[in-house]
Amino acid sequence: MTKVVKTERRIEREGNAAVERSGLAGNSSAGVNGSTVENGSSVENINPVENSSSVESISPVENNSPVGNTVSLTANRKYKDTVFRMLFSDKYRLLELYNAVSGRHYVNPDELQIVTLENAVYMGMKNDMAFLLDTGIYLYEHQSTINPNMPLRDLFYISSEYNGFVDMKSLYTSTAQKLPAPNFVVFYNDEEAMEDRCEYRLSGAFEPKVDNPALELRVTVLNVNYGRNPVLMEQCRTLADYAQYVALVRKYKAELGSLEAAVRQAVDECIRNDVLADFLRKNRARGQSERIIFFLTRNLCYAQISI
Repeated sequence: MTKVVKTERRIEREGNAAVERSGLAGNSSAGVNGSTVENGSSVENINPVENSSSVESISPVENNSPVGNTVSLTANRKYKDTVFRMLFSDKYRLLELYNAVSGRHYVNPDELQIVTLENAVYMGMKNDMAFLLDTGIYLYEHQSTINPNMPLRDLFYISSEYNGFVDMKSLYTSTAQKLPAPNFVVFYNDEEAMEDRCEYRLSGAFEPKVDNPALELRVTVLNVNYGRNPVLMEQCRTLADYAQYVALVRKYKAELGSLEAAVRQAVDECIRNDVLADFLRKNRARGQSERIIFFLTRNLCYAQISI
């Protein structure tokens, strides 16, 4: 790890700490797992799932009440994306997801290279997962709200990725620079109605409208709520389990009225029925399952969870 990367991490930690001190911790984003492009060519891979920074981003505050075993968690809808990132930071799961989305049949996860920008959150350009495979670069993003601004966000992000692949001096030579072809996919799971598949275009933001824009960027949006996109779900067990788990948390929250009770019941039921069972057991063993799954429920800004 270079000194530059360490400095960027220190700056990001200090920035997050400053946000928490200002009382705005609920609007901060979890650190992005991935890699940093160095010297325009070399890419360093990160061991994703085990080193996920999602728990660090939760920022628990000890409660001085007699209960003593309660933490106050400041939450934001963005944190639901963290669970998605934790699941698919694993190369095996990510390759499974890629094959389901693309219709391809890759079998070797080592062919996939994660290149998510490490300092993307600090730069204000959050992206859940960026990876190289074959001759393409793929940007995957989980969204818990409808966001037609994704093409513009992805334009900024892919520009930063390309900046890491190219020596700027080479742009002034007579040799054409080669770049991996970009692909942009959003996985949507809010409760607001949306078709199984749709597309956002950068040109949709142009004013006035242009028939043949000189610049275009297309983002495929897939509805991954439970019961939607059945063919996609059949081809990616992890994604299907994720959708089922989110649905259970929502269901029990509506029935029981208590987020804590809903989380615990959903966790128990999923483990019993082999839905994300290994993931949930592992995090429960670490004492983190309630914290992580807390962020799967939308429209909640503050809560207390006994753990």
